[in-house]
Amino acid sequence: MSKQWVSSTLAAGKDAYGDWNFGDGKQFYPVPGAPLVDPWFHAILTIADDKNLSDLFNLPVPPKDADQDQGEFRIQPFWRFGDSTWRTGVKDIPALVTQKFLSVLGENADWRAVIPSVQLGVPLDAFPEGTKQPCVSSPDHVSEPLEPRECPEGSKVVVMGVIDDGIAFGHERFQIPGKNGAAAQTRVEYAWVQDGICCDQDGACASGKSPVTYGREFTKKMIDDLLVRSPTDEDWFYKEVGLGDFSRRGLKSAMFRQAHGTHVMDLFAGAPSEDGVCNRPIVCVQLPTSTTADTSGVSFNPNVLDAVAYILDRAELIAEAYELKAVPVVINFSYGIFAGPHDGASALEREFDRLIRERTRDTGQPTDIVIPAGNGHQARDHARIRFSGKKLNPQTLRWRVLPNDRTSSFIEIWLPKRDVKAGKKARVKLAVVPPFGASSPNLKDKKPRKSMRWTPTGKAAQPALCKVSYDEPPMLDGRGRFVVAITPTGFEHASQMLSPAGEWQLQLTNLNLDEDEIIEAWIQRDDAPRGFWQRGRQSYFADCFYERFDPVSGRIKENDTIESLVKRAGMLNAIATGSETVVIGGFLEKELVATEYTASGPVPADNAGWPRKGPDALAVADESRVHRGVMAAGTRSGSRVLINGTSVAVPQIAKLLADARANRDIRPGRVIVSEIAEKEELRLPVEDRRTSPGRYGHGRIRSLSRDGMNRI
Repeated sequence: MSKQWVSSTLAAGKDAYGDWNFGDGKQFYPVPGAPLVDPWFHAILTIADDKNLSDLFNLPVPPKDADQDQGEFRIQPFWRFGDSTWRTGVKDIPALVTQKFLSVLGENADWRAVIPSVQLGVPLDAFPEGTKQPCVSSPDHVSEPLEPRECPEGSKVVVMGVIDDGIAFGHERFQIPGKNGAAAQTRVEYAWVQDGICCDQDGACASGKSPVTYGREFTKKMIDDLLVRSPTDEDWFYKEVGLGDFSRRGLKSAMFRQAHGTHVMDLFAGAPSEDGVCNRPIVCVQLPTSTTADTSGVSFNPNVLDAVAYILDRAELIAEAYELKAVPVVINFSYGIFAGPHDGASALEREFDRLIRERTRDTGQPTDIVIPAGNGHQARDHARIRFSGKKLNPQTLRWRVLPNDRTSSFIEIWLPKRDVKAGKKARVKLAVVPPFGASSPNLKDKKPRKSMRWTPTGKAAQPALCKVSYDEPPMLDGRGRFVVAITPTGFEHASQMLSPAGEWQLQLTNLNLDEDEIIEAWIQRDDAPRGFWQRGRQSYFADCFYERFDPVSGRIKENDTIESLVKRAGMLNAIATGSETVVIGGFLEKELVATEYTASGPVPADNAGWPRKGPDALAVADESRVHRGVMAAGTRSGSRVLINGTSVAVPQIAKLLADARANRDIRPGRVIVSEIAEKEELRLPVEDRRTSPGRYGHGRIRSLSRDGMNRI
């Protein structure tokens, strides 16, 4: 073994990302400000198959809080049922945990028997001006009671849920104009700003009686009061709710001319409701800025699961106000990442599917979560390897890492499910060759949680520039993955060496895989969202057989060549491969073809029985090749902006689903969207129809009203 490489193991209780971000990569973790002292961390706790959420509270340590029955970890109260018993079906629960909790988990086998895996997100105190501790929520987790509501006979209430960043929820598009001189009212029943300041100096919740233990919740009454105090000064409004307070660190998306969340929420739920507060009440969740900035998705899972549970919980209160047992809920979540198992088995996808199924079953009212297909079709961040008949026949992935990348970069290499009959024999071995560095020893898939660290100086005590690990995440039926993590190639104040830019080689050698078994690799997303500080630079795979442009026309190619290991197919959003969510891609409205960037399936390539082949349908993401984007609201009332991407296709279909729910269609969301798309395709001439399920799903949905906002 080269002295540059040292064998190690993943830290107990942490997954590969948590081990890196709180170990060798800690200095570069995407959280602004100085290192925090004893912070609380957002995390997802995976509960063992034979355990339930209530088993967490029967463990002897860490010490528990008498009021919350929680000590070194906190779970949001809205994960309880109304009678305060914890939900039994949850297997991936978002929580706030301390470093002590993680230490106990690493040392105590009884704890690991209940929680075999933890996915760590950002610290709670991502902004030093924020709270140092979680808020103490009210035991019955009920906000200020809603006033009783009445709707005209025959109307149907559908809760419109939005999870995003830069949501200007004081915008006129989300208000009901006042009559006879009365003040306007908001249609936003609840808004949760997840990185808002929730506690004063005495630790009291700033938003009063609230279920949230971090961030700040705003009710309709609070929003209406602020609108009355200053009906025309929107900058003052957003300062008061924390979205425009420039005394705090972090990006203020809602103060830009355009913001992703405002644009999306307008396409989904914009324009005044015809029946006043009836029919389309809005519940929105503003994700933390630090979470949105980290496009790898490593940190947002806990916040997103909490957001979904919060929306469903507030929907129950809205139903009570209308004297209804339950109401339909449609949630728009226009986010995407690249790397993951792509078989519906990630923590976020498992919980999405479970929440949709269980709420629909328990309440009798449909629940929909609508997600984009993603924009990574041309990213060159997916590779597919199938070995020939010869064993020990290596395949090499060439990973090009760009200079001045100020974030860590990650690759996930996923193996097929392990055949039980094959036992624990190693099937594949991986060696990593850095630019200007020695090749690593081979790491085999035989022993989970094993890893190797690269320190070019040969001093094992120094932080590593690269860590290669193998683990088998729980709940994945024996699928294992190699994770390669490297430090940034550029950083302003680095106290350690930085990784070299250039071509890294990942050499995979077959030991016991059959010819029909496929290895899939994805580079994790590393660019910055619109408007955010450009810290990361997207790395990519290189392959001499990959053709980016058509040699005749010069246009961007959209189809793969058989010879290339690098594939466009299979780049579908890694949190959109579940069986219950509705997934939407984008097409050009004028040309009626898929946009060159909209991601596609199949996922996974070797699982013919999986119900997800690609997106369910496509909606308009650009008006034409030369007129990019879709018009919708800017952050200030009266403004309009253009934004493109599959993110803006999603809310159009989410709105269509809400209309279907209002008309009492209780079929699964995927069935409704698929049927509409198929009918739309049949209206086209035969030569213009598309039959590619991996790329076009069931078809293109064209006849959608965007409320006049899509024209200049």
